[in-house]
Amino acid sequence: MRNITSFKYNLLLPIFFVGYLLLIYNDHLHGCTISATSNYFQDDVMEERIKEKLIGKSSLLFRPLIKHTLNKKDYLLIYIPYNSCGACTETILSISAKYDKEKIFLVIQKSHDQIVSSLIKYYKMKANSFIVSNDVFPSIINENLDHKNPLVIVIKNNKIIKVLFLENNIDVELNKVYSEIK
Repeated sequence: MRNITSFKYNLLLPIFFVGYLLLIYNDHLHGCTISATSNYFQDDVMEERIKEKLIGKSSLLFRPLIKHTLNKKDYLLIYIPYNSCGACTETILSISAKYDKEKIFLVIQKSHDQIVSSLIKYYKMKANSFIVSNDVFPSIINENLDHKNPLVIVIKNNKIIKVLFLENNIDVELNKVYSEIK
């Protein structure tokens, strides 16, 4: 009798253990799916929130950044965050160098990056490029410093008219922006 009872327990224990592992695995899969969806959704919401807060606002929002450009009617300000990749920064610089340098100002948030400084010199954008720290940006941008995509802010007649989040096709989007403000 004792052997039969012990046999039942020995048989049930692995079954319960396997069931427990399957339950954990199922919860893990379900949790990952929700997490991935919510991160994507949060990025989307953050981009919309930034657009809503910036579009239509006066460029005086950026006064500490572009005080000497406020007398110009049309110009484009490109904000490149500190966490953007080097290739992305180089693409933006190379495309910007092909257009009217009187209208294009690059604001790069990489305070002591020697590579960025060298790229600016190489593309002859020195007069139009500012390497700055976080504290000169409006709080709506500082809130989202971990956003992976460079934020392009188009300013015309001292109003912010467009906000773009550049992703994989940086060259296409940036050329489109430049051609629209010609």
